[in-house]
Amino acid sequence: MASDQEPARTDAPSPEAVAIVVFHGMGQQVRWDTIDQLVNTLDRHGYVRERSVHTRQAAFTDAGGELRLGRAECMLGVPGATLSDTTVEAHIYESYWAPVTEGAVALRDVVLFLVSAGWAGVRYSVGDFRRHVLGGLRSYGQQRVGLQFAVVLAFFAGLVALNLVTAYQVGGYVMADPRPPFAGVAAALAPQTHLLWNLEVVAALFALVMYAAVRVKSRRPAFRISTSVQTGLWWLFAALIVAVPGVAAVMAIQAWFGVLPAVPLFFGWASETTHAVLAWGGALVFSWLAKNLLVQYAGDVMVYVTAHRLSRYHDLRERIQSVAARVATTLYRQGGYKRYVFVGHSLGSVIAYDTLNRLILSQAQQGSTVDKVAALITFGSPLDKTAFVFRSQANQSPVREAMAATVQPLIQMSRPAIPWVNLWSPQDAISGELDFYSLPSGHAASGGLDVVNRRDADADIPLFAHVQFWQGKALADLVARAAAGARADQVTVA
Repeated sequence: MASDQEPARTDAPSPEAVAIVVFHGMGQQVRWDTIDQLVNTLDRHGYVRERSVHTRQAAFTDAGGELRLGRAECMLGVPGATLSDTTVEAHIYESYWAPVTEGAVALRDVVLFLVSAGWAGVRYSVGDFRRHVLGGLRSYGQQRVGLQFAVVLAFFAGLVALNLVTAYQVGGYVMADPRPPFAGVAAALAPQTHLLWNLEVVAALFALVMYAAVRVKSRRPAFRISTSVQTGLWWLFAALIVAVPGVAAVMAIQAWFGVLPAVPLFFGWASETTHAVLAWGGALVFSWLAKNLLVQYAGDVMVYVTAHRLSRYHDLRERIQSVAARVATTLYRQGGYKRYVFVGHSLGSVIAYDTLNRLILSQAQQGSTVDKVAALITFGSPLDKTAFVFRSQANQSPVREAMAATVQPLIQMSRPAIPWVNLWSPQDAISGELDFYSLPSGHAASGGLDVVNRRDADADIPLFAHVQFWQGKALADLVARAAAGARADQVTVA
C-alpha cells in the first residue's frame, strides 16, 4: 500500500464518495493517528485497493472562518451482491480535540474524580436505575455492579494512601537525620521495603505475562487467547488491585503504631540495601508513570463527563463539543458526500454520540434531516457507564431526566433510523454492551431503534482489549460495509 501527499485542494469529492468521520478516544494526542489506524485496519483485512491511498488537506469555510481538515482518500473493494456499491471512494476524516485538554488537568481533580466515580457506582447500584429513553422513564432494574466500583474505589484510595504513607515514612527518617547512613535507613525500613518489593514483583509478573500475550497476538493475529489464560490474567490483576490498598493499610498501621511483623521477600536475590534501592526507586517511577497516565487518560474523561460538577472544566467540555460539532456539521453541509459513517472509540464514542445529537438538532432547526448518515459505529465505548455513574442525578428526577432527553434525539421516539452498532469485549474493563440507549429487556422492539451489540472475538486480552478493537476484522467489516451501503446493524462479524 502506497501513500502520497498532494498539495492542498478545495475541490469537492465525486458524487459517489463516502465520508468516514473518526472520533479519537482519551489520551490519543497525535493528530491523524486514528485516520492512520483505521486505514491500516481496512488494508490489513483486504478492503483497500492496492496503491489507492492518498492524503490531502481539504479546505472549507463556515461561520468561524476557514476550516482545514486532513483526510486520507482510498478506494475500498467491498464484495457483496446485496450492496449498493462494491467499490467505494472513501474519505476518512478525524475529529481532533486532544489539544483542548493538554496541560489543563490537575492531578488532584483526577484523583478525586476517580474516587467519587467509585463511590457513585456503589451508591447507584442500590435500588432501581431509571432513565428517560424512547418516550418515557424506563426502569432498567438494579445494576449489580457495586462490587466492581467498590474495587475501583479501594484501588485508587489505596494508591493515594500508599503514596502518602511512603512519603511520610521516608520523610520522617530524612527530617530526623538529614544525612543518615544509607544502610541504616535500609535496615530500619526493611519491613516496608519487603512489602513494596513483593507488590512490585506481582506487578512485574502481570506486566510480563501481558507483554507475552500482546507479542503473540501481534505475530499471530488469528490466535485466540484461551479462557483459562484470560481467567488467570484477571486473577493476577485482581491480586494486584487488592494488594495496593492492602499494602497501604499495613504500612499505615506501622507508621502510626510502629508495629510491623516480618514480611517474607519474594524472589529476594541481593542485599537489603540493594532491595531498598530497587523497591523505593520502583515506587517513585511507578508514581511518576501513574501520575502521567491518570492526567492524560482519566483526565480527558473527567473533563468531558463531569463538567457540570467542576465548573472550571465546563469551558473545556464546551470547546471539545464545539470542535467535534464544527467538523461534523461542516462536512455534512458542505462535503457533498453520498453518505456519512461516524466512528467513535472509547471516550470518542461519547463525543460522537453527542456530536450526532447536535447535528440532528441543528439540521432540524433548518428544516432538514440527517438521512445521509449511514451508521454510528462505537467500540470500546463507556457510554453505559457514563449514563449510569456520571449522568445520574440525585433522586433521578423525572422532569430533569426528560429535559436531558430533549437534547438527545438518539434516545427519543422521533430518532432518525440510523443503524447503531457497538463493538464490545468482556475482556475490556472500560467498555461493555450498551443497554441504556434502547428499551429495557422485556419491552416490545423499538422499531429498529435498538443499539446492536456485537462481541469482538479478536479483542481477547484482558485490559488490552480496549485498544485491540483497532486491529480487528470486526471493525474493518463494519466500517467498509457501512461505507458501501449495507446496513451496519445487519453486518455479521466474526
